[in-house]
Amino acid sequence: MPSIILAIGASIFKTFSTLSEKQVLVRSEPAAFTASASLVIAFISLPLLYFVDYSHVGNYALTMTALCAAFSTVSAFSSAYVLKHLDISESATLFALSPIVITFLAVIFLGEQLATIQFIGIGISCIGIFILEGHRHSAKQEAHITPLGSNPAHIELPLKHSTKSVLYIALLVSLICFSSSAVLDRYIVHHLGVDPLFFLVIVQFFILLCFLIIDIFSRRGGAVESFDIQILKRRSFWAHIFFVVIHRIFHMFAVQGMGASLLHAIKQSSVVFTTILGGKLFVEKHMVRRTIACVCVVLGVVLAIV
Repeated sequence: MPSIILAIGASIFKTFSTLSEKQVLVRSEPAAFTASASLVIAFISLPLLYFVDYSHVGNYALTMTALCAAFSTVSAFSSAYVLKHLDISESATLFALSPIVITFLAVIFLGEQLATIQFIGIGISCIGIFILEGHRHSAKQEAHITPLGSNPAHIELPLKHSTKSVLYIALLVSLICFSSSAVLDRYIVHHLGVDPLFFLVIVQFFILLCFLIIDIFSRRGGAVESFDIQILKRRSFWAHIFFVVIHRIFHMFAVQGMGASLLHAIKQSSVVFTTILGGKLFVEKHMVRRTIACVCVVLGVVLAIV
C-alpha cells in the first residue's frame, strides 16, 4: 500500500480517536480515562513483541524509554484534562502547535537551524492563534451543549477566568511534554537503533507503570482511584481504543516509506477535520472563526515542519 494512502489513513483515524476521546470524557474523569486506556492498549500491544528485534536493547535505551513514557504520561493526562473542559474545535487547534514546540526544542537541544520558511510558518500560526484567542467570549454566554441524547446533568457551564488559566497551563504542559516525548522517540529509534515495534510496546508498559504508581499514591492520599472499571463498559471507550490502535499501525507503516516531516505535515489535516466535525457533533459556537484560525495554524505548522 503506498505510503501516502497510509498517511491519509493515519490522519483519518487520528481524527476519530480524538472525537471518541472527547465523547468518553463528557462523562469520565481524565485520570480514569487515561489510566484505563493505557492498561488496555498495553495488553493489546503484547502480540507485537513476537515480531521485534531485541539486538539494540540495552539499559541506556530502556532508561530513555522510561523517561519518554514519563513525558507521555503527563502529556496524556493534561491533554485529556484540556479536552474535557475546552471545546474540541478550540483545543484541537491549540494542540496542533506541538510541531512548532518540537521545532524549538530541536533548535535548543539538537542545534538545528531555522530556515526562512519556518519563520514564516511560525508567524502564520501565531496569526491563527490570535484569531482563535484574540476575542474571548463573555462569561455570561450560554452554556455549551453536549451531544444529543446526553444527560442534562453533564451540560458544562461557561468556564471562569481562573479555570481558563488552569486549562492554558495544562495545555502548555501537554505541548511541552508531548514534544519532549516526540524528540525522545526520534532519538531512541533513529540514534539508538531500537526496533520501532519494541519501542511501541515497551513505552506503553512504562506508561502503564507510571499510572500504577500514580494510583498507589492517590489511594494513600485518599483521592479518587485512577482506574475505573465502569469506563470499560462504554462503547465509546472501545471505539477510541480501536481508532488509537489502527492510527498507530497506519502511522508506523507510513513512516517507513516517507520522511517523518512529510508524514506529520499530512497528518495535520486531521486537525481541520477534528475542528469541523467536532464542532458539529458537540454543537459548539463560533465555528467560522475557529475554522479560519485552525486553517491558519495548520498552514503555519506545515510550512514549519516541511
